[in-house]
Amino acid sequence: MAEIGTRFRWVATLDDGLVIYQVHPETGIKIGYDALPRTRIRAFELWDWEKNQRVFFVKFNPGELLTWRRRVEMAAGEEVIEACHIVAKTGKGIKGVAGIFESDGRIEIVKDYLPNSEWFYPPILHLNEKQEKI
Repeated sequence: MAEIGTRFRWVATLDDGLVIYQVHPETGIKIGYDALPRTRIRAFELWDWEKNQRVFFVKFNPGELLTWRRRVEMAAGEEVIEACHIVAKTGKGIKGVAGIFESDGRIEIVKDYLPNSEWFYPPILHLNEKQEKI
């Protein structure tokens, strides 16, 4: 069984149908989230690679943007005991934030970021996220 923190991987589909894998299933080539052209994303998925099963899917319309983060909880000895994938959808008055937990697959959804939350606190935007315009 995959270790917590390595179990889920993302897949993004762009407006022209191009599919971008976080880790390509055939070549093993890794793509960083910061390389995604967020204004062109039309679908974002999380997959449990060990089970070859999609665990989360969200559709994006033009003008909506993805923000993704992988947050972890660690125990003494640097063992990851929980990983949570934060997937947010924003744009044109729409906002929603989902947390997908690797340990048990549960999904929690909140309307907006929660500043004092263990998992749902607002992200620090990457340079490319600050520069993108809807």
